[in-house]
This record gives sequence, structure tokens and C-alpha cells, in this order.
Amino acid sequence: MPEVSVVIVNHNRREMLRECLNSVDQNDLTTEVFVVDNASSDGSVEMLESEYRWVHLLRNRANERFAKPNNDAIRLATGRYILLLNNDAALCRGALRALVSYLDAHTDVGMVGPQLLNRDGSIQPSCHGFVSLRTHFFDMFLMDRLFPKSKFFASAPMTYFDHTGELEVDHVMAAAVLVRRDIMQQVGLFDEQLSVYFNDLDLSYRFSKAGWKRVFLPDARVVHHGGHTAKSMMREIQFFREQYNNIFHYYRKHYGKRVLGLYKVLLFAGFIPRVAIWSLISIFSKSERTLSMKMFAARTLQVLIGWSGSGRRG
Repeated sequence: MPEVSVVIVNHNRREMLRECLNSVDQNDLTTEVFVVDNASSDGSVEMLESEYRWVHLLRNRANERFAKPNNDAIRLATGRYILLLNNDAALCRGALRALVSYLDAHTDVGMVGPQLLNRDGSIQPSCHGFVSLRTHFFDMFLMDRLFPKSKFFASAPMTYFDHTGELEVDHVMAAAVLVRRDIMQQVGLFDEQLSVYFNDLDLSYRFSKAGWKRVFLPDARVVHHGGHTAKSMMREIQFFREQYNNIFHYYRKHYGKRVLGLYKVLLFAGFIPRVAIWSLISIFSKSERTLSMKMFAARTLQVLIGWSGSGRRG
């Protein structure tokens, strides 16, 4: 039996996937590696078949996003632990050993996440607090940005935490996280209605409800490119619809329909002025960030108006 089953979902990220797999291959633990390919057209499958024959390859005929492909591989996994790893992440030397040793030594911890690094070595935030109507209110009205060091106002983004010390947290990102396979089977795999968003948050929440701790461990480090898939999807209105359908499902699932309704009201209240502000700023600034923020706010509002006008109830 392997110590760790590594699960990676890929879609048109051949070179990043190569770097990811090479980093996994350098570890000193017994592993089995699953790559679920979401209908890549960039030669990813051909590369796997010719260069990485030790990888268990699962091929999808379409891009099935995140939750279902991970679940398909997890059901085949036999390791004591499962490493959920993005295709744009690369393990630093000793990272997997550190994560495994931590779970071996701490039997009350269900999942442990490493310190994520940008390519330049700077720290990338990778753990967060659970979201709620309160944290969303603070987000919509910028309270978490006005008071980034406050554990009360910034409890969801955790901007008060510098990600340099070990800490028990609510939620660790699934860009790289080691999970007990038997516990994941008990609490359930990823919710497949959360296809692209809030899926790892939902998993952490269910681990918490079952009494299992989640820990951030900076002794283990992973380089994470991050944002490539999101940036490519940002221009697709369908992505925004899917994203908010995921969020609505999460709120309805854990907090009920009444809280979901209030959440939607806050979205309208928060994004109408955002569209106006970023549109005004874009008159004077044509920077990529300004245009991206304007597009994000406008697309979000477009989705919300479409939802409201069609009479949909999430």
C-alpha cells in the first residue's frame, strides 16, 4: 500500500503539469499518482503517455472542472493519505515528508496544508476563515480591507496572519493539501455541485463539523503559480454564472434559504457602487488591474440581474 495517493486535475497546462510531476517524483515516499485530464488539447495526454508511464491517467471527454475529477481519482486511491495537488503547483524538497510526518504525529488533525510560495519566493496566502453572512457583509462594505489586521473584521481572508508560523485554521486551500483518506471517505468527497468554487471550503467545513482539525504547516513549502485557470475564465459570462451558482449552493446547504436570500441582497448592495466606481476610475486609468476590476464587477452584476430578472431562486 502506498503511503500517499497524489491526485492532480489537469486542463491544458502541459508544462506546468510536467514541473508538478517532476517535483512529486523527487520525494522519498511511496506514492501512487493519479492525473485526471479534462480533455486537454495541448498535448498533455501524449506527454503523460510517453514520459510518465508510472502515472495513472484518467481521461475525460470534456472539461469537468474540479470536484468530480478529483472524486473519480480519490475513489481509486489506496494510500493512507491523499495529496490534493494543483497542476500549477510544485513540491519543494522535503515538503511531502513534512506533511506526512505531521499527520503521523498528530492523530486529531484531518488535513494539513503547506506554505504556498510564488515563483519569486514570496509567500502566497493559502488559509482562510469560514465565510458567513457576517464575513460577507464585511467584504461587501470593505471592512476587512479597512481593518486588515483585525481578527474580527478580517476573519475570512485572514489578512492579519503572515503565514510564517504553524496554526490551526478553518480552511486550507486545495492547491496543495494532505488529507486522511479514511476520514475523507467518512465525511464525504467533494460536493460535485460545487464544481469550481467553494469546494475545498466546503470540505474543510465538513471536516470541522466532524471534529477534525485543519492545520497550516510552514515547514512544508510548495511553489504555486496560481490564477492561470481563473484568469482564462474571467472573460466567460458562463464562468460567473457557475461561480455564483456554486456560492449560492454553499450558503443554502450550510445556512439555509433565508440566509441565502440575505446574501444575495448584500451582493446587489455591494456590486452596484463597485461598477460605478471602477467605471469612473477606468476613464482615467487603463491599467490591467483597473479594467479587470471593472469587468469583474460588471459581469457579476450582469449575472445577478439576469438571475433576478429570470425569477431564479438559487
